[in-house]
Amino acid sequence: MGAPDLAVEIISPRDSAKRAEQKAHRWLAGGALMVWTVDPKTRTVKVYESTSSVAVLGEAHVLTGGTVLPGFKLPVSEIFI
Repeated sequence: MGAPDLAVEIISPRDSAKRAEQKAHRWLAGGALMVWTVDPKTRTVKVYESTSSVAVLGEAHVLTGGTVLPGFKLPVSEIFI
């Protein structure tokens, strides 16, 4: 069994952004094609497509699925309603 194409990590109040980043890197190393880390504290989503390709999306941005989920679009602001 391999890694999922997309992994989503929601940072809990007891967790840290650094730990979420480490988990994202482990998912990518394991074969995931994309990782989203959702940070309710900063109301941002980080999109990892590799360890060196990271996009930080705020509430004014739209989260897309790229080649992993073609056609998927969700305003980041709707995640934090």
